[in-house]
Amino acid sequence: MLVTVIATLCLNGVLCVDKTVTDQATMMQCGGPMGAQVIPQWMEDQGYAARGYRLAKWSCVIGGRRERI
Repeated sequence: MLVTVIATLCLNGVLCVDKTVTDQATMMQCGGPMGAQVIPQWMEDQGYAARGYRLAKWSCVIGGRRERI
């Protein structure tokens, strides 16, 4: 079953947003290499790291997407 990986990114520890990294991951991928390798590279590619956002946490959502602004 595929899961959606949601990254919670925070700017200055005050403003936090949830962003969908992918909706094509397995639970094993989400629990393992996402935080160590995939999400930091995704943050670089999307420009979040350059804007000062930091990864606060990530979560694995089964059966749907959820984003908070």
